[in-house]
Amino acid sequence: MALNVKFAVYRGTKANLASLASTGSAGVLAWTTDTQEIYVDSGIGSGIGPGNAWLRVANDTTVTTVANQTARLALSNPLIGDMAVQTDTSVTYVLTALPASTNGNWTAIGLSTAPVTSVNTHTGAVVLQFTDFTGQITQAQLPTSIGSGSALTSIDAGTF
Repeated sequence: MALNVKFAVYRGTKANLASLASTGSAGVLAWTTDTQEIYVDSGIGSGIGPGNAWLRVANDTTVTTVANQTARLALSNPLIGDMAVQTDTSVTYVLTALPASTNGNWTAIGLSTAPVTSVNTHTGAVVLQFTDFTGQITQAQLPTSIGSGSALTSIDAGTF
């Protein structure tokens, strides 16, 4: 059985590609000589970006800083895997599906800050003292080689 396989690569400037209609064959490649990017033809439409004929092939991940959710959802042509650091919440998002204008297609991948509100009832810059562990560990539970006032660096918990 013969397959009708067509392989084609177009080249030109990104501005020219933006006005180029689809070739009608999904998978045709285009290389932009000015921006050194590779695009793949979706098979329909014209123009560049999701929902258009030409989709950029990721050769790296783009990380963008945005002010808020509105700015993140308005990013121009991000690809799956691209990231946005949202400054109003200090949360980094990764685009996991298209379109990028849908908030549910962005996944929070971590918090840049996770504030601790208290440690053992202390707040602010906390420095714990032995007395902060009252009821947790007693001097009698410590090995005899560690006396009162000694600096505790490690306790041998045994072997397994």
